Amino acid sequence: MPRRQVNYQSPTPISTSSTQDNNKKTVPAKTGRMNYTALEDVTEGTQVMTGMFSINQRPVVVLFDSGASHTFISEACVTRLNLQVTHMKRPYVIHAPGAPLKAGQCVPGVSLDLGGKVFQTDLIILPNQGIDVILGMNWMEEHRVILDTSSRIIRINSSTYGPLDIHLSKHDIPINAIYHLKGKGLAEIPVVSEYPDVFPEELPGMPPDRDIEFVIEL
Repeated sequence: MPRRQVNYQSPTPISTSSTQDNNKKTVPAKTGRMNYTALEDVTEGTQVMTGMFSINQRPVVVLFDSGASHTFISEACVTRLNLQVTHMKRPYVIHAPGAPLKAGQCVPGVSLDLGGKVFQTDLIILPNQGIDVILGMNWMEEHRVILDTSSRIIRINSSTYGPLDIHLSKHDIPINAIYHLKGKGLAEIPVVSEYPDVFPEELPGMPPDRDIEFVIEL
């Protein structure tokens, strides 16, 4: 009898819904960078272009940073101003001092008032950022910004909002920005919270001068 020739075909792999779901979840993250995450990170004497401006008529500290790739807002500022948060389709990994920061949320269309002109700005939320708002290169390129550090002038020539010169204070860091620095109340500090009578909320002043100097010789 003649032999029958059988053509063998390898089985086609079956794609399950769980496999498809896993493929959808593995979305590559975008990358970015920033120079400062908090005002205390700024080296003394550095020419930092910061100023007090407003979002929704509420004061915020804004840093104009040519070393930042994107435009950011701190998580604390979002909570304080009660801003609407949106999840981004692709997360970001921001290379920052210390360690990379992951960001997956943003605040779209924020009304940022700079020198009397309101700029609608999309801001990426960073959890460990100590500065309210950081305007990076994407925002500066969009509005054709020039940073005049010697005169402390922000020169904006936006095709959408027109020309604008913003004269910053002579102080490198606004004095009013001190309350934005990371700090803890007495109730949040271990041990101290257990002895409120020993550690008052307000110190009465420096200790009085004593007639006998107390020293410990080693």
